[in-house]
Amino acid sequence: MPILDRELLAEWAKNEELYLMPQDEELLLADEQYLEIILNILDDSETLPHKKYVLLDALCIIAYDNSVSDDIVFNPELDLNLKKRVLEELKRREKLLVQAGDWIMGYIKKVVYPQLEIDY
Repeated sequence: MPILDRELLAEWAKNEELYLMPQDEELLLADEQYLEIILNILDDSETLPHKKYVLLDALCIIAYDNSVSDDIVFNPELDLNLKKRVLEELKRREKLLVQAGDWIMGYIKKVVYPQLEIDY
């Protein structure tokens, strides 16, 4: 898989027919190297709503992967600074995150939403 750049992701975000992969695009995007691009595209008014939800899901996955819940470590190399940054960015976009609804998987919400003080 080639490294994605802003130009490619911007085109994907505006085109209903483009997919990065047939499913689980959010897992592909849930990587620190894409954080700034995700944030820029997420805030672009031309980004399609469901593509915004994929991007939000990717951010939630980053937060989830760097969290500890019930003494279970999801990522043995936790990056608490990354998690803090992602949580701050998600909190800024809380309204959009709530609109995403079921787009975010329940097990992710269970760990991430309480950190954002959002009911799930």
